[in-house]
Amino acid sequence: MIVLLAMPIYGQQMQRPRVVPPPQPVVRAESVGVEDALKENITIRLQGTAATGAEVDLSLTGIGPRFAADQMIGGDAVLTCDYVVAQAEGEGGYLVSYSVGVRVKVATHTNASQGTTSFEFRDVTITGTVLCRLDEAVAIVRNGDKPLQLTVSKAAGRQDG
Repeated sequence: MIVLLAMPIYGQQMQRPRVVPPPQPVVRAESVGVEDALKENITIRLQGTAATGAEVDLSLTGIGPRFAADQMIGGDAVLTCDYVVAQAEGEGGYLVSYSVGVRVKVATHTNASQGTTSFEFRDVTITGTVLCRLDEAVAIVRNGDKPLQLTVSKAAGRQDG
C-alpha cells in the first residue's frame, strides 16, 4: 500500500521536458483559382529584418496568383510567407495581399535541478494588402529603423508578348 502512494511522487520527479509542437500554418490569404493567374512570371521578394532580428532575403517566382513558402531563419525560427498577387486596375502595379509570420521557439520553464527546459512555439504575424509598383520596394513593417520590404519585379528569363 505504501508503494502505491509513493508512485505519483516518483512520477512527478521524473518529468521529461515538455516540447509543444508548432501549430499548423494558418493560411490567411483568400482562396484563388488558376483562372486568376497572372499573364507573365513575376518575382516577389521579401527583404529586410524579421521580428526576431534575423535578416531575410527570400524571392519567389511564378505566375501566381498565390505564392507561399516556409523557410528556416536564425536557427530556431520559421519564416512563413503567403501572398496573393493581382494586377492592379489602372494603377500600373500589383495588389499584394500578404501574411508574413515568424514562428519562434520560446523557453517557458526551466527546472535547474533536473537540467530540463520546456518549450513552446509562438507566432508573430503581420497581414495586409499593399500596392506594389514594379521594382519599387514597399516597407510593410519596420522594427525600429529596420524595415521589412516587399518588391515585385518581372521575372528574369523568357517573356512572351
